[in-house]
Amino acid sequence: MAKELSERLRNDLFRNTSADFIEAKLAERTERHRKQGGQRYVVEPNVKEGKGGLRDLQSLFWIGKYLHDVRSVQALVRLNMFKQEELEEFIAAEDFLLAIRCHLHLIADRAMDQLNFDLQVEVAARMGYADGGGRRAVEHFMQDYFRHATRVGELTRIFLTSLEAQHVKKEPLLVGFFRRRKKVKPGYKVEQNRLNVAGDDLFSNDKLNLLRIFEEALRTGYLIHPDAMRLVSANLDLIDNEMRADPEAVRIFLDLLLKHGNPERALRRMNELGVLVRFCRSLPLSSR
Repeated sequence: MAKELSERLRNDLFRNTSADFIEAKLAERTERHRKQGGQRYVVEPNVKEGKGGLRDLQSLFWIGKYLHDVRSVQALVRLNMFKQEELEEFIAAEDFLLAIRCHLHLIADRAMDQLNFDLQVEVAARMGYADGGGRRAVEHFMQDYFRHATRVGELTRIFLTSLEAQHVKKEPLLVGFFRRRKKVKPGYKVEQNRLNVAGDDLFSNDKLNLLRIFEEALRTGYLIHPDAMRLVSANLDLIDNEMRADPEAVRIFLDLLLKHGNPERALRRMNELGVLVRFCRSLPLSSR
């Protein structure tokens, strides 16, 4: 009976409805995020329904299951929807968020998903966090929470872009339907309506490109392709004191802030990928 149900679901209900299902789940996600404030970095996050929470991870698996009838998230690697290291990050985030949710339920003795101020300290203690490095245990705990929530967002972008490549999800709409995009500079290309690098050696050839890619995204209006974001994350070690002291690097950074209107999108992405904190760690005083 179970086998017959599965076959009829796929043949009578799921077939030829993948795009509709994906768009419905994404619309559901957008509305859920709106109800939770629309931000990932909130002081009292909802670990289930909030942006970067458990429901976002579950939605990715549900979409993969609907499309490919997979039985586990591990199968998404075989289908080239995730790389192995991304799968490991998926599992780590899921384990971390599930642990928090379980502790919240046990502390409150009821269903509880909001990580309120008065619960953060107790959850941190239950999960083994301790004071250190001049910071309280709860600060270390919340830093890890936002790190996992940020990574969930990155995994979502990677996953959705892979769906676009398979033509089962619409590509992002142009900003300003009748406005032409600017042509990208050498070293970059537009792939699936996103800014990507033309070669994997862009950053190793010139480490200042780790800043230029964010300026190029602002200048042209394109979102950054997940493959380019992967490369940025893999080359963070190139951001050193020599680069921070380079007048050209400082100029690029200041242009990001002042030259292209609202810099929030670039700064948010730089922060999520670790570029912002690494570059600003020790800027020369004369450049601040």
